[in-house]
Amino acid sequence: MPDDRLAQRLSLARRLASEARLDRLDEVLAGLRADAVTEGGVPADLEVELAVIRATALLNLERPAEAWDVLQGVQSRLEEASLAAQARFHSMSGTAAQFFNDTDTAIEESVLALAVLADAPPSVERAMATASCGLTLAYCRLFPLAAEVFGQALDVAAEVGMPAARLHAQAQYVQLTWGMSLDHLGLAGERDSRWAAVVRHHEAALARPEGLPDIMRALSCAERSLLAGRLGDAATARAKLREARAVPVEVVSPSLSRLFAHAEGAALFAEGRLDEARQTLLGLWESVSGPVQARTDDVPLLLARVDEAAGRTADALRWYRVVYGRYGRTQQESWQARETAARLRVEQEALLRRSRELEADTLTDPLTGLPNRRALDAELTTLIPAVQAAGEPLSLAVLDVDGFKRINDGHGHPVGDEVLRVIGRVLRERCEECDRFARYGGDEFVLCLPAPLDRARAAVAAVVASVAGHAWSEVSPGLRVTVGWGIAELSPEGTPTSLFAAADRELLAAKRGRRHLAPVPAVADL
Repeated sequence: MPDDRLAQRLSLARRLASEARLDRLDEVLAGLRADAVTEGGVPADLEVELAVIRATALLNLERPAEAWDVLQGVQSRLEEASLAAQARFHSMSGTAAQFFNDTDTAIEESVLALAVLADAPPSVERAMATASCGLTLAYCRLFPLAAEVFGQALDVAAEVGMPAARLHAQAQYVQLTWGMSLDHLGLAGERDSRWAAVVRHHEAALARPEGLPDIMRALSCAERSLLAGRLGDAATARAKLREARAVPVEVVSPSLSRLFAHAEGAALFAEGRLDEARQTLLGLWESVSGPVQARTDDVPLLLARVDEAAGRTADALRWYRVVYGRYGRTQQESWQARETAARLRVEQEALLRRSRELEADTLTDPLTGLPNRRALDAELTTLIPAVQAAGEPLSLAVLDVDGFKRINDGHGHPVGDEVLRVIGRVLRERCEECDRFARYGGDEFVLCLPAPLDRARAAVAAVVASVAGHAWSEVSPGLRVTVGWGIAELSPEGTPTSLFAAADRELLAAKRGRRHLAPVPAVADL
């Protein structure tokens, strides 16, 4: 499937997931999966991304158990996927965990995602994955870190030319819920700066709405209405709520339904219709079950202010106690401690990943992606004694490219490099999972097989035949590549050095006798 066509269909799938249109989404995902199937199945990147998209829709429908199952179904393919896909997986897993009120897991998954993204190149996928982390952190009430992460997402979007309306609408949610938490704590100065940020993000999202799903436009307008109502601006509150309800949203998600009620209650309060405001907000609060989202956590404070304005002092005091119980100083200090710990874990995880990558770099050949000589030597040091102790067979083959210098001189060094890469791919494709192989140096490769000599010899011959049968003329006109090889079986007293030397002696004899040109079997089973 062409890249631009794939990108368009993924964009459609993400929009449908945002709008919680699960039936239509499943049709699109099935089509994407069917068109992407190869001999090796669906590519890992796409498989992970499709799972994340479907989990998004399920979470928007507040079906977290199903979303978690979808994500767990692709976890085994994470290592094959790109860094951005891995990060999206971890971030969405964190969001799902938060639905179960498992804040520790939610934060941990977000930390993993951010550490992965630290090494990812700038891309649309990286911007979206970073924003997803920001939302999860906001759900966990780590608002300053969430806002910082959204700043990173917007920077990446600007760098790659990505339309940013979706990110601004999501950043608006972070600033709104952060401002609410500050308001609950009585921190007016900091709160007002968050309110100003809400307005900026809302205006930025609507000024250039390209890529903004209808449901996110409705959410953004309703949040702006809610803020205006809280600030006593009845005209703006009512106008923005009408604008939100006029957006043609096919499926009103539970979150959007609650937000409409929340904004309606705030608008009624700003209009002085206190009994109606109280009835609307009380109905909203009583409808909430399970963990309360950060935005809905604002309802008790509004009820307290409505009752206070209506002269219901006892009721107002009761609601203020609810607010204090949920947003007291002790709770705020707990969230701040969690945020500090999360920041440290992001840094530590990034350093740990980098150290692992550096270690892997020292054991991997950068041209072919195969293990290098250092990696194979280290493995043979432990493998050979274990095989001898178990009385199991082990054979080792040494292969090198015939006339490799002539290939470089006649076709150029880039062609020579491609020859080595192709041989590396043949080794991966033809060898079983239990085989060990490496680029040992220059044009020399080593293959280690858990088999007696006769079976190992047939397997190596099949690899050599695959190399000779490759369409080399497509790499360079007139190119022909063959491989010479030697093989030896481990003796009870053998060592890595003696085994390699025996295989190397046979290689030299084979090259003198040109055995690699003799007929070889097409297939061999181990």
